[in-house]
Amino acid sequence: MSSKDWPKEHQNALVLFLLIVLGAIAVYFFLLRPQAADVAKMQEDLEDLREEVNKSDWPNDASRLEKLLQEKKRKLDGTKTVPGMKDRSEQVLKLATDVLGQRVRNMVADGEEFMKNVTRIDYEIEFENLEEHLRENQHPVIIAEKVFGLSRDASHLDTYELLLQVWTVREIVDLLRESGLVIERGRGNGTKLPTPRGPALQASLLTVLPPVSYILSSEDRNPYITEFPVQFTVRGSIQQVCTFLRSLHTADRFLPCKRFELRAAPPQRGRTVDERDTLSSRHVTVKMVCSTFFRPMENAPEVRRKKKNMLPGGA
Repeated sequence: MSSKDWPKEHQNALVLFLLIVLGAIAVYFFLLRPQAADVAKMQEDLEDLREEVNKSDWPNDASRLEKLLQEKKRKLDGTKTVPGMKDRSEQVLKLATDVLGQRVRNMVADGEEFMKNVTRIDYEIEFENLEEHLRENQHPVIIAEKVFGLSRDASHLDTYELLLQVWTVREIVDLLRESGLVIERGRGNGTKLPTPRGPALQASLLTVLPPVSYILSSEDRNPYITEFPVQFTVRGSIQQVCTFLRSLHTADRFLPCKRFELRAAPPQRGRTVDERDTLSSRHVTVKMVCSTFFRPMENAPEVRRKKKNMLPGGA
């Protein structure tokens, strides 16, 4: 007796049975088996993780881990009386950028508005004021574009960056003058400027270096912070040099010295010995690089500079 001779109800039951079997097979191969493989992989990863945790110093107890997490959060966020790492990092960042930040706030509301709205006229006026300020001294600073790296007609950077460079030079020169140090003039650099009276003067050894942008991630379009370095060579006494170095970092000022080369001039009249019986010199020549910092605000226009440096981890 073939299945064709079966009653209609039996034939329908057979078809339903076959469909259920095929459905079960499909569910197994397309749903259960992949999930089982995923579960096995997760179990394997979990075992590997447990093994790594056991090898590390981290506790396996969930309650201890929760306490450790809360402790780390307190260090990060701080308490009502003790500032956390977030607040301290903001304080450090504010100190690092406040030299230029104060000048920016004297002009506009914030850094973003400054970057967008500063004009060529603003820069040209500040540059002319700087030139006049540098000349107004017993030891005038003579600038020439070949050595100084900046001019009234400069256009190699965004206008706001040129203005920040001018302000950086003024800050550094004022501190040098307060400490009594004199900016040297170049010997043999081929740059002489005519004067109304007397012979032409060599340009002063004062150079504005290119800005350096720092980013936190390689995907960042805008810098997290930008450095504006200035290089100069000065002469004076060791005491004046120390006074200047102390003035670079105060409660409201941060102008770090990145490079420092000191050369002692030979004593003018024979050998000079101090109270420690060591050779001393009244006058030294120092070549150094000092910098200011500027932090662009969020949604600030993109900087034209191509090269950006990655900040070290934890910065």
